[in-house]
Amino acid sequence: KSGVASVDTTITVPDRSAGPTYSPATFTLTDVAPVQITYTAKTSDAVLLPGATIRITEDNISCTTSSTGTCSLLLTPGTWTLLASHPNHPSVSGSITVIAGTPQSIDVNFASASTGDIDFTIEDTSGTAISGASVVLAGNTGVNCTTDVNGECSILARPSTVQTYRVSASGHATGFISVLPLPGTTVSATVQLPVVTPDPTTSALTFRTIDGSTGAALGSVLVEDVDDPANPTTICTTDASTGACTPSTQDVGLLNVRASLSGYVTTSATITVDTNSANTVVLALQPEEPDPATTASLAVTVIDEIGAAVNGVAVSVESGSSCTASNSCTITGITTGATTVTITPSTNHRSKTVVAGLTFGQTTNITVTVHRTGWVRIEVASSPTTSATFAVIGFGTLCIISNPNVACNGPTGHRGLPFGDWLISGEGYANSSVSISASILYTVTMSASP
Repeated sequence: KSGVASVDTTITVPDRSAGPTYSPATFTLTDVAPVQITYTAKTSDAVLLPGATIRITEDNISCTTSSTGTCSLLLTPGTWTLLASHPNHPSVSGSITVIAGTPQSIDVNFASASTGDIDFTIEDTSGTAISGASVVLAGNTGVNCTTDVNGECSILARPSTVQTYRVSASGHATGFISVLPLPGTTVSATVQLPVVTPDPTTSALTFRTIDGSTGAALGSVLVEDVDDPANPTTICTTDASTGACTPSTQDVGLLNVRASLSGYVTTSATITVDTNSANTVVLALQPEEPDPATTASLAVTVIDEIGAAVNGVAVSVESGSSCTASNSCTITGITTGATTVTITPSTNHRSKTVVAGLTFGQTTNITVTVHRTGWVRIEVASSPTTSATFAVIGFGTLCIISNPNVACNGPTGHRGLPFGDWLISGEGYANSSVSISASILYTVTMSASP
């Protein structure tokens, strides 16, 4: 039993030649003090990892690592299964052997996914690649990458924060794009820069907004002056078809702008307006990516103990999402990490709960085996003078018969007995066996011990 020391005892079985007898055996179990196990979550390059969930699957207990990457659980001696998860890293599983009176410190190493790739494609409005275009992270003095003959270049970026890049090429308008890199993934960003000729006679601006994944014109984008971030003012809204707009007036000098549209990452830029500028600014908006914490999927296949498909099964996860399986079904949009999965068959099978580890951007496939069941009705030859408890050895209490009742039903529905041979006992009654091989009601008659 979990939490107690195992104990062995010798039982003398009496002569059964005269018939079955009931022989009680007493086991005295001693509580065992739990042991503290401290876990330290790290990436493969030894960076401490806060926010990791460490779960013990047998008891479904867990802890979450703090800012120091550590957390602790109290476990009783024995062997336990560990499932560690983090929204930005693949899950880790393993086992731990707990020894009485021996605290342990255990490192849980996650594969690194601390960076994300951004692949840039820079072209003109006709789709022709622009070679030699510079892509610079806002605030940097050096070039992050320069496009090749195909108008392409790539950078490795820190994930989970929006980063704005300035794109420039001789003879073309300057472009800006804000990107949200995701851990261990590649984001494609396309910026189209129109060919322009400086107009020394005016400081008028034209904003052109485009989809940062396709380069297509993006209309109805709100362009704002955010020199005072607390009090932004509208500059203009881009045309629904051309994706362009021109402010009615514009002062010469530095201008902080942002372009926003629902469903896209807001792009911010600092531009210089002067009479010698090209006066056309491209603002590329990257489509929003799904939240990394809720983009895992779980595909569940349900079979019985002989491998046959089980249909009409309700599958649910702890977040509340569910599906109904005709042998299998998939739930999407689940929070990443360890999640409890409950399998509830419609008929003739036992329910089951398992723990699955989910990873961002991936579908986890699991196969769950549920047991076919039958039902048992207990009858006694005569009404007992006191309450009698009947139990299935190795399964637990079946039912209680008390005067004047002379029968009771065992667990019903999905809580029936799995297929197999079972021995039923009751104090003051001879043991009786029953073989469950079909999803039907079995009647077992218990006789008082001689």
